Amino acid sequence: VDDMASDFKRHCHMESPDSRAGAQVAPAEALPPSQALAPQLPAAGDADDDEEDKCNLTNMHQQLEQSFACRTQGDPQGALEPAFTAPTESRGPTVWVSEYADFSSKYGLAYKFGNECIGVRFNDSTHMVWDCCRGVVEYISRSREEGRPQESRASFHMQEPPEALTKKITLIKYFKCYLQKAKGRKEGVEVVVCNDKVAGAPDDAVHNSDGLVYVKRWLKTKHAIIFRLSNKSVQVSFFDKTEIILSSEERIVSYTDQSGQRIMFSLQSLVRPPPDIAKRLKYTKDILFQLIHR
Repeated sequence: VDDMASDFKRHCHMESPDSRAGAQVAPAEALPPSQALAPQLPAAGDADDDEEDKCNLTNMHQQLEQSFACRTQGDPQGALEPAFTAPTESRGPTVWVSEYADFSSKYGLAYKFGNECIGVRFNDSTHMVWDCCRGVVEYISRSREEGRPQESRASFHMQEPPEALTKKITLIKYFKCYLQKAKGRKEGVEVVVCNDKVAGAPDDAVHNSDGLVYVKRWLKTKHAIIFRLSNKSVQVSFFDKTEIILSSEERIVSYTDQSGQRIMFSLQSLVRPPPDIAKRLKYTKDILFQLIHR
């Protein structure tokens, strides 16, 4: 434990945690190999959990499919000018992943939301989210009761963490420091900023009705990384710094261009989106189809 604390302290001050040439600054160096969280296959309960997620993904896919069908029927040659209306009743997404670092070879995915909350999706399919402003931490795990999966949330203050979560508390503290200090560094695990021109989320964008929002699942493809959030949103962050966020409950699409300009519109108005948005929406639709049928 003393060695872990020492390495953690050295890294947070951006000192080399290892005197060996070429050593990576990463939790793999900060913790003994025996402390790593081995990747696990989805638990049996995850299959049932996937049914709810699959239903949300199916709804999103059907909405996009209908929009593209209307576009084809109304303008088979694609000759009409783009025309859609941004909804005035929505302020757009309130929670989204702003940056992340992939430590999944040993621990999991570390990420930061636009509201400054820090989260980890551990390889053992548990989750931890830290509201740094209030010091509140939520730990999310799943279990089976009477044959059905149940989500369990433990909420506590960072200054009074449960002893059983000591290792994961150490990791999330490390990741918070890493995301802050390691951006732009060439060595170690890369800190990826989804779009550094997007303004931060409003101060009240922290909770949903079930508690702190967290990344339930994630997937990286050739062109983008996809985050499935616990508030039933899907975020597709393209590596060219554009972004699509879909909300299944509000039926809202948010598109962010490379300059950080964000526009929102309803799925019903997606009859003739501009070509750059249409291309990314089609990619998103195809990814949703793969997620549903994988």
